Amino acid sequence: MNKVSDKEFEIYKKAVEHWLSFFGLLDWCPDFQQIDLLKDDTMARVLITFQSRCATFLLTTKYKTEMPKRIKRDFRRYAFHEVCELLLITIVTWAEHSKAEDMVVEETHRIIRLLENSVFNTLDREE
Repeated sequence: MNKVSDKEFEIYKKAVEHWLSFFGLLDWCPDFQQIDLLKDDTMARVLITFQSRCATFLLTTKYKTEMPKRIKRDFRRYAFHEVCELLLITIVTWAEHSKAEDMVVEETHRIIRLLENSVFNTLDREE
């Protein structure tokens, strides 16, 4: 089992704050927590309370040893992905009240992957 270090958590938090500012999502109240997401087989997640404009950005505390050691860029990409989830939350929220929810969620992730491969790869620079 590999543990996520405090430094890696700080990289994630700083990157979330950067992308929130980049996309103009300044009306959201971000919070950050580290929890064990291993059972969900995920490294990061955002929990969103739409009405109060609160977003809790989660980063796992550990990950499976068979996964390669994470690098700084990985944590910045996790941050980018979760901010993109927040960017598109209105569409997902609308879809929850229709029969198109699965299609919208799938399309949302397709858009996020496009953004990761274009915007993130173009603008994310090692500091």
